[in-house]
Amino acid sequence: PPPSSGDAAAGSPEPLRYVSRVHVDDIVRAVLASMDTVGPAGCAGSAVRDPHRVYNVADDAPTPRAEVMRYASGLLGQVEEGGPGALEGNDARARRRATECKRVCNRRLGELLGDQGLLYPTYRHGLDAIHAGGASGESSAGRSPRGTPT
Repeated sequence: PPPSSGDAAAGSPEPLRYVSRVHVDDIVRAVLASMDTVGPAGCAGSAVRDPHRVYNVADDAPTPRAEVMRYASGLLGQVEEGGPGALEGNDARARRRATECKRVCNRRLGELLGDQGLLYPTYRHGLDAIHAGGASGESSAGRSPRGTPT
């Protein structure tokens, strides 16, 4: 079960609802890398691709949804009013999302990408790049999100 900030019983804080985000550039890299991956040896002894391998494509930092929303709001200079989740809307979809826990392990993705890892290892890296206008893998300063020259 996901960690919680307390028991959801009478008057206790609601459980934290984790989400796992991923930047579109990292999705593309994962798909391309998975198509290049060589799987176990085939019957004739030659290496073959493993089309059945599954990867959770997500960043390295599952985070409570409310924290992600607060950070995004701060980047836009907005203040979240009305309590946690207020910026998420009040329609049926938003209410459903508020109860979901989408915390996943991306260990296999890390193995696939190797030393290169994710371009945007956390939601903060991804949102910062988008906010700076560098949503295609480069920050406006000509450096990758991890600070290495591009």
